Amino acid sequence: MQNHSNEGFTGEIHPAAELFPLMGDDDLAALAADIKANGLRQPIVLDGDGKLLDGRNRLAACEIAKVAPEFASVNGADPVAFVVSLNVKRRNLAGSQLAIAAAESCQISDSSARQAAKRFGINHDYVAKARSLVERDPDVAAAVKSGAKSLDDAYREFRQREAQLDALSRKADVLRQKRADLFERVEAGGLTLDEAYDLMTADEARERQQRETMVQNIAQALVVLARSEEVAAGLVDDLYDNDHQFGWKADDCATASAFLAALEKRLRTKEAE
Repeated sequence: MQNHSNEGFTGEIHPAAELFPLMGDDDLAALAADIKANGLRQPIVLDGDGKLLDGRNRLAACEIAKVAPEFASVNGADPVAFVVSLNVKRRNLAGSQLAIAAAESCQISDSSARQAAKRFGINHDYVAKARSLVERDPDVAAAVKSGAKSLDDAYREFRQREAQLDALSRKADVLRQKRADLFERVEAGGLTLDEAYDLMTADEARERQQRETMVQNIAQALVVLARSEEVAAGLVDDLYDNDHQFGWKADDCATASAFLAALEKRLRTKEAE
């Protein structure tokens, strides 16, 4: 490692340096006070391209203390391995924070969750959970990394949100297939997805009830029709009377006869199955 002044620093931060969270305000103030009193004891580390690899907190503390920072550069080192080796034991971080850092390291070094878990010395399943957050809910992952939320709580909430989103997606698919008219109203902002879905299910329930009523009426009518020709003769006046709700004619009977023939055919097919 080669020491030099700040002319080699490009001002850029290497992604590996951001794996570990920054100090809180109180800890940073304490570090700045120590640097002001005793100077910078450990130089800020740059990679071969002049990017900051380790020492973001020290650099910020130097700025607060108005002390000129000192830098050292490393060449050819694996940046992730270098940062992890310096920070895992040096920083007093919770397992949740380390899991997020390990998950983020997978994106930088193109390593698996199992490899990252071994490098950080934590459970593989823990890193796998953290990776789900890092990849699919980075804001929550950032909250875990800062120490504001535990990984277990964040992952449980994440899974609940995912389940809710899946349910909404399924609702949207069903609505799009069954009731395109309602789905269009949702897209236009006239209805929420839940409102449209409730309308569809209410319509379906009404249609089922109407169908059940119709089937009951047909079944009862068939019982009457099967009794005798005298019953049919007695119905003629009621069916033909236009002042009542029916007003049937001979052609209507022909249509009904065709319906009964079709019904008979399907019932015989059903019985043969």
